[in-house]
Amino acid sequence: MLRSSATSPRVQKASLSQQPELPYFVEWRPRIWSPAVRWVIGDETKFAGKRVLEIGCRYGRMSCFFGLKGASVVGVDTQSAVLARARDEAKRWNLGESVDFRCYGGDPHDLPGTRYDFVFTKSVLVVVPRLPDFLAEIKRRLAPGGELLMVENARSNWATGFARKIVHRGCQDFDTVFHGVDSAFIEEVRGYFPSVSVRRFLGLVVAIRASCLHEASAHRAPTGPEDLCQK
Repeated sequence: MLRSSATSPRVQKASLSQQPELPYFVEWRPRIWSPAVRWVIGDETKFAGKRVLEIGCRYGRMSCFFGLKGASVVGVDTQSAVLARARDEAKRWNLGESVDFRCYGGDPHDLPGTRYDFVFTKSVLVVVPRLPDFLAEIKRRLAPGGELLMVENARSNWATGFARKIVHRGCQDFDTVFHGVDSAFIEEVRGYFPSVSVRRFLGLVVAIRASCLHEASAHRAPTGPEDLCQK
């Protein structure tokens, strides 16, 4: 969300045999972020036939990654300018029917759809103004047993904080919107999801898997929309 936009390049169709490795889809500093993304997504075959929501999709590469794994994907971003390039990315991989990109205003109550099997974020929830609102709405939109997959920036120490200010020097409100993952962030997640796994990478990135699996198994089998995994 804090990264700059770019103009949309000419679309070149690619075949599935030309599919690149995960770092291409991670896009932003892949050497640092790819190990965390690889851990949080786990078995890539589990996305086949599932519904995925990506919040903060930017140029759409991770949304396309899930689409190439057989998922039906909705990618949302607050910046409409980046979505033209995201749609070009989907066209490149012939994913026009399975990957849909939409602009939304940043209010979690306006997130589209319900009953997603997976919600994915990358460097997004560390900059939202009210994390509890997003967690509550994400949880409401997950199907029973669904998972929130987060790969987020770790809380800065003085050295990483200084480096981030240099990288994001064009963002005037960086200090006020960025909070990073720390113990309080993780406890906030645990307040909404009974099953949470956390792994840190290089002291810079935190990968988190959160689900309602325990709640889903403790209740009767769902029969309708009222049975969504909710707090």
